[in-house]
Amino acid sequence: MLNPRMLLCVSLLTGASIAAPAAAKTVAKAPKDGAGCLEVVPGKGLGPFRVEMGPSEVKKAGLPISDGALKSWQNAGPYELQVLGAGRSVSGVRLNLKKGEVRCLSAAGREDLRDGLDTPEAIAAWIGECGPLQVKTGASTISCADQVMVLQSLGGLDVHVGPDVSPPASEGPICAGYVAPGQGAYLPKQGKVDHIDLEPGKTYCAGGRTLDTSIVEADVLGKLRFNTCKTERLRGGTHVTCPYQGVKLSFAGPKGALHRVAAVPMKD
Repeated sequence: MLNPRMLLCVSLLTGASIAAPAAAKTVAKAPKDGAGCLEVVPGKGLGPFRVEMGPSEVKKAGLPISDGALKSWQNAGPYELQVLGAGRSVSGVRLNLKKGEVRCLSAAGREDLRDGLDTPEAIAAWIGECGPLQVKTGASTISCADQVMVLQSLGGLDVHVGPDVSPPASEGPICAGYVAPGQGAYLPKQGKVDHIDLEPGKTYCAGGRTLDTSIVEADVLGKLRFNTCKTERLRGGTHVTCPYQGVKLSFAGPKGALHRVAAVPMKD
């Protein structure tokens, strides 16, 4: 299994303090392991590059080297390397999945991830031990374990590994599963599922909101602030579909507690 103390941060960038530097102009492709797989080494690096590599080791990868948009970054083929200190050693490695033509992610102890490479929540569930989506100035982030960061911008998803990623404990509870509004539901070790049945004592995450079995129907407008929802009261429970939030919530039991969540097509 992966190191249980991994750090993954999924960021939906609009550009700001943690925004990635401008993408490399090179058209070189990422070295491939198998059928377009990118090797993720939590806490250490991506593909052929590792944190703490020096300039000579970086050159051995055989990719063209050029200056990045910021002084602390350089490009190595499609990879972006964060370099710090007088020795310009690598302190972070980043790759745009589309630019690198990545078709799957691989990591020791995990089945390759091939579906959901355009969905941060899918990658977060694959890594595991992740926190909820955090909306910040210029970016939204999900922190997981062992210094891995996934960024989403207009150019697509990037994967980043480096020590500058915040630990998930600083961002909130660990999410036992994710709903990507309008896209799908994802569970660790299972990948994409039709819906998630909530377990007592666990927290689930949907579009920056945390969900658990303490949520009742009154919380849809109150605590969750979902609006323009459709409510269906059936013998087995109550179903609340919120197309503008891309989520469907199901309540049941004597207390009418939340017990199931799923993604639905989202309206603009």
